[in-house]
Amino acid sequence: MSKTAKTKSARIRESLSHPIIDGDGHIMELGPVIMDYLKQSAGPRVARRFEKIMTKDGGPWGWYAQSEKQRRDHEAALARLTGAGAIPLTVEMILFEWTLNADSAEFKSILPIVK
Repeated sequence: MSKTAKTKSARIRESLSHPIIDGDGHIMELGPVIMDYLKQSAGPRVARRFEKIMTKDGGPWGWYAQSEKQRRDHEAALARLTGAGAIPLTVEMILFEWTLNADSAEFKSILPIVK
């Protein structure tokens, strides 16, 4: 069996002695799952309230409701994080690095869950 070379990000992660914490609101990708869970566990009323909060004033699920200035501010914040050494990633990027191959069965089975 041939071994796939590790990605640069995987090598960086191995050199760290601490976890990588994604703190920029990737709850966006999990929206449908969270809404289903809330409906089942807390009821539709709580789920509606949560959705309203998440979309209010350009919240995490309201990116397209944000003003141009809010979007620029977001991009500036990401630029500062990058300048400080952070590596912004998407869920899909992490999945790809974990599986090392977008054609793998693992990647294909997980991807629909986060979309």
